[in-house]
Amino acid sequence: MALRPDGAAVYARDCDKAFGVATGHNGAMGNFQKLSLALVGLIIGGSVVACDDGRSKADNAAKELASAISALDVGSIAFDGKDAAAANDQLKEVFKALEPAKPAVAPGDMKLEGDTATVPLNYSWKIGSGEWKYSVSTQLKKSGDTWRATWNPAMLVPELAEGEILSKAAESPQRADILGAGGAQLVTYRPVVNVGIDKPQVGGGDIAAAATKLAQLVGVDEAAYVKQVEASGAEAFVTAITLRDDGNRTVSDEQIAAIPGARSIRDSLPLAPTRTFARAVLGSVAQASAEQIEKSGGVLSAGDVTGNGGLEQQYDAQLRGTDKVVIRAQKAGLTTAEIKAAPQDPRRTVFEVPAKPGVPVKTTLDPKLQQLAEDVLGKVG
Repeated sequence: MALRPDGAAVYARDCDKAFGVATGHNGAMGNFQKLSLALVGLIIGGSVVACDDGRSKADNAAKELASAISALDVGSIAFDGKDAAAANDQLKEVFKALEPAKPAVAPGDMKLEGDTATVPLNYSWKIGSGEWKYSVSTQLKKSGDTWRATWNPAMLVPELAEGEILSKAAESPQRADILGAGGAQLVTYRPVVNVGIDKPQVGGGDIAAAATKLAQLVGVDEAAYVKQVEASGAEAFVTAITLRDDGNRTVSDEQIAAIPGARSIRDSLPLAPTRTFARAVLGSVAQASAEQIEKSGGVLSAGDVTGNGGLEQQYDAQLRGTDKVVIRAQKAGLTTAEIKAAPQDPRRTVFEVPAKPGVPVKTTLDPKLQQLAEDVLGKVG
C-alpha cells in the first residue's frame, strides 16, 4: 500500500478497493459493509490524530489572544510568566490614552517548532482621520495540553518596553473663514481675552471669594462659577468668560487684576464683525461642551472649538478640518515638567496623522447691506 503525505486519503482509497465487493449486497454482506466502513473511519481518524502536531490548538490559542486584545480585555487568557489579571491591567494602562478607540487584531501565519509557536499579530487602529497599522510577533508555548501566550509589552506595540505606555496629543488646524460677497471675511479670527481665575496665583487666599468677585464683575452665575473653580485642578486656569478685545470692552484689565488670582489671557477666536451680525445665519463658535464631545463619537475632545447654530454648525466638519494627531511611547508617569527639562524629548513618536486645514464656506451675503439692515431694524425696535 503506497503512502501519501496526508495518510488519511490513502486509507480511504484502499478501503474502497478492499470492501467494494460488499456494495449492494444484503444480509451478512450488508453488515460486513457497515463494519468495514466503521473500521475505515477509525483508521482515518487515527491517522489524522497521529499526524496532528498540535497546530489546531495553537491556532485556536492565537485567535483567542487576538480577539481578547481587540476587546482590550485579556483577563481570560493563559499567559506564560505573567498573571492574567496583571497582564490585563498593563494592557489597559498602555492603551488608556487612545480611548475610546479599540484595535482590530488578527493573527497571521503561524510557525510551529516543537512546543513553541511564533505568530504575527496584525493590528489596525482608527486614529483621528488616519489608520494605524502594524504587526508584532508573539510566542505561544505548550504547557501540558494548553498553549500559553508569552507576555511581552512589545506584543502590544512594536518595541514597547516594560514600564512604557502610549500618549496621544492632538493639535487642531486654524478654523476656516465664512466668506461673503466678493470674498469679504464675515467670520474670521478676531482678538479676544479669556477672563478667569488662575488658581496658582491665588496663593493662600480665599479661592471661592475670588471666584465670586470675578463672577460679579463679568456677569456670570456666581454659584456655578465658584463650583467650577473649586472642582478644577490646583494648577488650572478656569475661564469665566471670553470677551472681544476691542474698544467696546466694558471690563478693563485693571478691574480684573484687582481680584486675587484673576487674569485676562489674550487669544483669538472665529467671530463675526459684531456679536449680533447675521447671528441666526452664521451661528457662532465656542469650546465644545461635554454633551457635544460625548455625541461626537471621538471627533471632538476637551478644548476643541465647534460650531453652534447656523452655517458654523451646518458646515462644522468642513470649516474645522482634521486634527494633527501624534501617538508617542513614553515612560509611565512622565510629567510635563520632566519633558520640558529634558535636553531632548524623552518620548518617541510611533504614529502621526497630519492635520488637514478647513475649507472656507462661501456665501453671497453682502456685509455692508447686512449691517445697514440691522441698523435700520435696531432703530425700529
